[in-house]
Amino acid sequence: GKIDGQTNLADGVDLIVSSTHDGDFTQGDSNVLYTLTVYNQGNTASSGTVTVTNLLPEGLTATALTGTGWTVNLASLTASCSTVLPSGNSYPPLFLTANVATNAPALVTNIVSVYGGNDAYLTNNVSDDETVINPMIDNSVIVLVGFDVSGQTNYGLSPLLPTTNAANLTCGGLTRGSGVTSGSGAAARAW
Repeated sequence: GKIDGQTNLADGVDLIVSSTHDGDFTQGDSNVLYTLTVYNQGNTASSGTVTVTNLLPEGLTATALTGTGWTVNLASLTASCSTVLPSGNSYPPLFLTANVATNAPALVTNIVSVYGGNDAYLTNNVSDDETVINPMIDNSVIVLVGFDVSGQTNYGLSPLLPTTNAANLTCGGLTRGSGVTSGSGAAARAW
């Protein structure tokens, strides 16, 4: 198949490659996917071996590299294919699966290149795929922000709601200020 939008064919073999992904990734994600596609935008079929090399960005670790008709090497993130690629067509895509580190940067770029196949145009053989990585959300810790009333002498009604609906909420490190007793009223129920 063709890559969307490709209509003009260059004279000779002209291989290009793309890297795409769906949506943003999140720190700690497993099995995120990049799809790598080689397209011949030239007017001549390729000949010889075509090799794709991927440079995975910091914070991502490859777990699989697969593609129909490709010979792949996960350790070096390379894949090769010796099948003739006709003019105006693409090889079956390569699928690069990776895990995202819990401390991966917020913005990374996957870089993929293609060479070989008797390509006559080497200046367009690299593609960048910018990827947003959202911070990991830790739902196990809820931080409540309070206020200091230690200098007050008339405590009155609290502006804070007396209950919470937060699931699995554990409060620790709370201390009762001077003048707050637990003999009766709200203080007794809270402590």
